[in-house]
Amino acid sequence: MRISEACKLQWADIDLQEGRLKVVDGKCHKDGFIPISPLAIPMLKKWREMNPGEKYFLPSDRYKTGHYQSDSLFKDYCRALKTANLYIPSEITAVGSQQHQYKYHTLRHSRCTHLLIVREVNNRIYLAAKSFF
Repeated sequence: MRISEACKLQWADIDLQEGRLKVVDGKCHKDGFIPISPLAIPMLKKWREMNPGEKYFLPSDRYKTGHYQSDSLFKDYCRALKTANLYIPSEITAVGSQQHQYKYHTLRHSRCTHLLIVREVNNRIYLAAKSFF
């Protein structure tokens, strides 16, 4: 999920029963669904209990929109990396800003890679089981 999509995510678009969330107006103005890990469901339920009545998953009183903003979430993400000693400088961009090894977008790619690996393993198990019958 992109950082802007996470910021705009509403509780109405999170289906904990089905284990998926709906991305509204994502890249190229498309809607789509993302599976939620079963491990995340209890944490999401607890987060919901801590924020009853909130419209947005990441609510904020600091902005007129009522939800967290991408730049603020990114700054908090960087602070968390520094706290965990994971803020590892890498290349410097053409405009001179320092990049780091664990970009926010890396989380998106990590989840997609995990899902592809799981799908491949499940396909191999299915094909192996099918060959016995």
